[in-house]
Amino acid sequence: MALQIREEFPFVVLTLCSADHRNLLTVETMQELCGALEQYACESRCEAVILAGNEEYFCFGGDLGNPSERTGQGIAAFSAALCAVHRAIASFPKITIAAVAGKTGGGGVSLVDACDLAVARKEASFEFPELHNGSAPMISFMGVRNSLPKKLCYEMMLAKPVPAERFLELGMINQIVPSGDVVAAAMEHWKSIPPCNLKAIALCKQYYMATQGMDYAQQLETGRHYLTSLLFGI
Repeated sequence: MALQIREEFPFVVLTLCSADHRNLLTVETMQELCGALEQYACESRCEAVILAGNEEYFCFGGDLGNPSERTGQGIAAFSAALCAVHRAIASFPKITIAAVAGKTGGGGVSLVDACDLAVARKEASFEFPELHNGSAPMISFMGVRNSLPKKLCYEMMLAKPVPAERFLELGMINQIVPSGDVVAAAMEHWKSIPPCNLKAIALCKQYYMATQGMDYAQQLETGRHYLTSLLFGI
């Protein structure tokens, strides 16, 4: 298995741990991630899920296998799994925190973007290396393009790494950890936030995703419905 699960309630730590240590996303790994998120969405002891990698890599993108052995069916399965794992993170009713200790590339960058919060070591870096492999970032680029300036997006598309300090400036991560255990730092970051109503958190996340691209009047009307749902449920 390329995913280790550690329960330290109120946290659950999901650690990517592939044999090559780059923690590339395979269909199986993404299915495991989706399964874990589904499981802990219903676990009352879990308040937050922390997604981590090893010391050198967080996740360096996707693993589509040997180019000479790829099939249309395999590529379709991979892209479907990548979309599914992003939807699972976005719809997870509790907080998700990316704990980034090292290099992050391609789909790994989009995982950081998909998580609600992110903590990174100062030596962490973020890039889209696909052009070096004769490919290009597509699905993994979609969330990031909504969060980053156009010029930086194009630099990243040209495979230029971006340091953690720049990602902090742009609001892509919440905190830089000078040294030490980045997972422990992610836990402390969550503990520094005042206690929250978990149902309210889930509805806020739904509202944020549902109102992207709406005009102001539509956002207000949608917010009214979400507020009514929350207050009737308390």
